[in-house]
Amino acid sequence: MNSASSLFSDTGGFKTGNNALMKFLLGLGSPILFAIVWGTFLAPKSSMRLDEPWLFLLELIVFVLTCWALFSTGKVDLTVAFGGIYVLNKILMVIWRQ
Repeated sequence: MNSASSLFSDTGGFKTGNNALMKFLLGLGSPILFAIVWGTFLAPKSSMRLDEPWLFLLELIVFVLTCWALFSTGKVDLTVAFGGIYVLNKILMVIWRQ
């Protein structure tokens, strides 16, 4: 999760927004929100871990938002690489039943 939240904040956070308050909220708020959501509902050892299909849906939302943030900054190659690695990882997890 750290990579997803750091990618979102590095590309969309402090560089986005019309004023200093928005830049601050996006730069720190989005990674904190992603970390709370991941730790609460998606982490393997979480006591409140979601069941399938909700687990997959929320995970997909987090990674789609990260890809969107990368794409919106014009880093198309990085977006394709990040999205491709995510898809490959999910395919391998299904094959290896993890």
